[in-house]
Amino acid sequence: MYIFGLKLNGVAVDVKVIKILRAVNSRDSISEIKRKIQQNDFIYTCSCTDYQGISMMLSIFYQLQKQKVSLEIYEKDGDNLRLTTTDFLKNLLNSYSEIYRYMGRIMHKETEA
Repeated sequence: MYIFGLKLNGVAVDVKVIKILRAVNSRDSISEIKRKIQQNDFIYTCSCTDYQGISMMLSIFYQLQKQKVSLEIYEKDGDNLRLTTTDFLKNLLNSYSEIYRYMGRIMHKETEA
């Protein structure tokens, strides 16, 4: 499964960070968030085709960046892990939006015929 993941770089557990992460992901307990930070696990993941998940990841990234938190976004495919950028994710979202609009036009044309 191909996913995107967000990791913090050498960040001590901070109340501001936990507050931001709890606001967007209330299913994880505070202790689970702390564990992920301490063990350098992904603090947020989403499928590469999840438009809302990617949007949320960018939102988290920018909120944490404002707090001067060092973090990175990764692409993960099985055991392969590589860094990616916010520009790549923004371009991907733009592509998904274009595809959605195009499919809408096609479907509209088919209903008119």
